[in-house]
Amino acid sequence: MRSAGIIIVAANAMFTTSAARAEDWTCSAKNLADYSYSGGASAYIRLTMFAQGASYPVQRLSANRVKGVTGNGTEFFCQVASSKK
Repeated sequence: MRSAGIIIVAANAMFTTSAARAEDWTCSAKNLADYSYSGGASAYIRLTMFAQGASYPVQRLSANRVKGVTGNGTEFFCQVASSKK
C-alpha cells in the first residue's frame, strides 16, 4: 500500500513543475476578459459578454499547453508564457 502512494506522488510531480505556477501561464480565446490557470485540471475563464466567469475542464495537449471549451462553446487555450516564443 505504501508503494502505491509513492507512485501517485511521482505521477503528480510530472505535471507540477516550477513552470506550472499561475503567473507563468497565459490563456487566449475570442472575447476573453479574464482568466486564471495554474496547471491543473480546470481553468477559470470569463468572456466579455458575461458578468461572471466559470471554471472549465482542460485537456492537456502537451506539458506546456492545454485547451478547453466554455459553456457557450468558445474554445480557449492556455500555455506556459515562455513557450509562446
